[in-house]
Amino acid sequence: MAVAAAAVYVSTDPLATVVAVVDGDTVDVKLAGEELRVRLLNVDTPETVDPDEPVQCMGPEATAFLEETLPVGARVRLEYDTERTDRYGRVLAGVYRDSELVNASIARAGLGVAVVIGDNDRFYGEVKAAEEAAREDSIGLYATDVACTIPAQVAATEKTVDDALAEEPTAGAGLEELNGYALTLAGAAATAASTADLLRGNPERWPLLAARDLATLRTGLQERRALVAAAAERNAAAVGVEQQRIEAERLAAEAAARAAEEARLAEEARLAEEARRAEEARAAEARRAEDARRAAAAERSAPSRPRSSGSSGGSSGGGGGGGDSYTGCRAYAPGGKTYTKIDCVTKQPIG
Repeated sequence: MAVAAAAVYVSTDPLATVVAVVDGDTVDVKLAGEELRVRLLNVDTPETVDPDEPVQCMGPEATAFLEETLPVGARVRLEYDTERTDRYGRVLAGVYRDSELVNASIARAGLGVAVVIGDNDRFYGEVKAAEEAAREDSIGLYATDVACTIPAQVAATEKTVDDALAEEPTAGAGLEELNGYALTLAGAAATAASTADLLRGNPERWPLLAARDLATLRTGLQERRALVAAAAERNAAAVGVEQQRIEAERLAAEAAARAAEEARLAEEARLAEEARRAEEARAAEARRAEDARRAAAAERSAPSRPRSSGSSGGSSGGGGGGGDSYTGCRAYAPGGKTYTKIDCVTKQPIG
């Protein structure tokens, strides 16, 4: 390659012929009969062919753009700067097709960024201006509608957060709704944190985005994450209030249930006492009736006494000369001629 590169500098043929496109910023050309690998100066495109790197976002698009811009057989003019080759033996050049600086065209399509390689900065200003125009137009690496780009990932995250914030429950929402919103916020927070991790750490992690781009994206994410945190705090407070309300209702319901149970038990006790008293009264009445029945039976079964005009001879139950008028309960002496008055219930002597 070094010999072939040297041929470039002594050739009298000002134009080279494109043989193949390697990737978004590298082509193979034939100049003066020699095949050379040319690295376009002052522009860097996403990686597609490095065996140690994954294919980067918009890398295939950059390669396709260069293939369309420099198809095989296209005639190009190479212009150089201070250093003619790099450490890999590639020729470093500005590549013109007619009057178009292809190095800048790639950046204008949003598929490459301006860089300085060694002391070579001849084409940097034109490439940088093209890059700024792509950034202003939000195309290519700066597009928000291409899923793999960092701006698109950040925009999607911001939309996720904004949609979550828009779902915030109104005052008086129930516990189920509040808990569901907490899960929504947790998901939005996790998405924002994951996207923020993409932009954190080694500044070379996203070499095709300028530091100011990353700073702007980080700031937007930080603002969204703060909004999510504030919403989560409000929601947690609402959950606490709702849980307290539910607990108060539960305690009130338990107290009411206890009071109702106590009232039921008291009513049952009152009714049981009334039933007991009624039973006692019924039993007493039955006993009185039984005593009366027995007394009447005893009266009917007692032997008749002869009437006497004199004294009955010392009987405590004897009557005076007009006859005996006592009809209550009696305890007769042996022989059945005299008796003692007794209480029909207690069976004790009377008087």
